[in-house]
Amino acid sequence: MKSALRWSCLVSLTVLLFYWKIVFTTQFSLLEYRDVATQYAWIHYAAASLKEGAIPLWDPYVQSGRPFVGESPTGLFYPLKALFYLAPFTDRGVLSPELYHAYHVLAHILAGWFMLLLARELGLAWFAAYTSAICFALGGVVGKVA
Repeated sequence: MKSALRWSCLVSLTVLLFYWKIVFTTQFSLLEYRDVATQYAWIHYAAASLKEGAIPLWDPYVQSGRPFVGESPTGLFYPLKALFYLAPFTDRGVLSPELYHAYHVLAHILAGWFMLLLARELGLAWFAAYTSAICFALGGVVGKVA
């Protein structure tokens, strides 16, 4: 159990260091990138709708309207997005960019942890499992999408 905790902490530390620009400073933002800004807008729309007491079933702002609740990119029912639905808006009436950055890093840490556990379950040694976790959490599709 101690080994699992140590390696999980190492995965967390590696992810934090990888995203040092958004974790330890306020000079940089993920919201400068188009895909991330789109995700942020979807989360804001969902949070604002839920705070008004309405379930966002329909997105009236894209392609003359389309289903919102059934789209996988919007991720309305993704458990980590409850952080946004419960958090208050800033003074400007928007979601906190710092909260979005924390969510982004947390999603990558969780991806690393679960890959670490999967690799160990498949019989890999701790270092090989750590390498798998970092490659999965910070590279390829997860590194670009989440």
